[in-house]
Amino acid sequence: MLPNHEIVPNLTIVFRIHGNNHGSVVTIPYQETTIQTSCKEKESEVRVGDRDAEQSLGVDIDSGVGVGGEDNDNDSEGGVGILHQNLTSASSALQGLSGWLKKILAGLRANGEEGKQVEALMQLCEMVSIGTKDSLSTFYVYSFVPVLVGLLNHENNPDITLLAARALTHLVDVLPSSCVVVVHYGAISCFVARLLTIEYMDLAEQSLQALKKISQEHPTACLRAGALMAVLSYLDFFSTRRVALATATNMCKKLPSDASDFVMEVVPPMMNLLQYHDAKVLEHASICLTHIFEAFASYPDSRITTQNIPG
Repeated sequence: MLPNHEIVPNLTIVFRIHGNNHGSVVTIPYQETTIQTSCKEKESEVRVGDRDAEQSLGVDIDSGVGVGGEDNDNDSEGGVGILHQNLTSASSALQGLSGWLKKILAGLRANGEEGKQVEALMQLCEMVSIGTKDSLSTFYVYSFVPVLVGLLNHENNPDITLLAARALTHLVDVLPSSCVVVVHYGAISCFVARLLTIEYMDLAEQSLQALKKISQEHPTACLRAGALMAVLSYLDFFSTRRVALATATNMCKKLPSDASDFVMEVVPPMMNLLQYHDAKVLEHASICLTHIFEAFASYPDSRITTQNIPG
C-alpha cells in the first residue's frame, strides 16, 4: 500500500457530479476502502462521533456543506476549518458558562449579604428554567444543591426561600438525575415543613410543585417524610387541589409494607373526594384508594385492614 494511503472502515463516500445546473449526488457505502490523504489533511484530522455532533458543530461531514447551506468546494480545508472554528467556539462557551456558574455559586454563599443572594438566585432560576438536559450537563449539582437546601430554610427573607424552592423545582424538572442529590440533602423535609406552616401561600404552592416532581422519582422517601398528609392538607384550596392529589397519587403508587403508618389517616378524606364533580379530582382519588387497598391486600401482615379503616 502506498504510504499516502490509509484504511478507512465503514465510510460513506459522496460524489457530487456537476453535469447540469443542479448537479447530482451519488452516495456509495463502503465497509472498507482506501482514501488518499495529503500530509496537510492528515495533520488536520478531526473525528466526529455521530450525526448530532456534526449538527451541533455546524457542519455536515457527508456533504461538506455548513448548516447555513453554502456549498463548500474545498471540502478538506473548508470543512476542517469550520470544525476547528466551531470547536474553539464551543470550548470558549463552556469556559464562559463555568465561570458564570462559579460566580452565581459565590453569590449564593454570600451569607449576610441578602442582596447578593437574591440576585444570584434570580440568575440561577432564569438559567435553569430555560435550560435543557444537554445544556445543563456540566451543572455542579453536588455544589449547588446543599446551598439551595440551606437557603430553603432561610428564616429572615421570604424572597430567598421562595427563589431557592423555585430553583430546586426547575432543577429536578430539567435534570431528573439531580433528584437523588436533592433527596440526599434533605430537601423533602424542608418542603414538607413549608407546607405545614402555611406562612406564605406562594411558597406553599412552590413546595407542592417541587414535591410533585420529586415524588415521581422517589415516592417512598416523600411518604416517609410525611409528605402525604402535608400535601392533602391543601385539598381545600382550589388552586392547589389538583397538584396535591397528583402528588399523593405518585406517593401511593408503590406503597411499602409499613404503609399503614403513613396512609391510615388519608383514607377518610380520600373517600370524601369521591363526592366531587371535578373529573380530575375523582380520577386521582380513585387511583389513590385503589393503590392503598391493593397494597394492603398484598401485605397480609399489615396492621390496617378494611375493617379498621377510620371514618
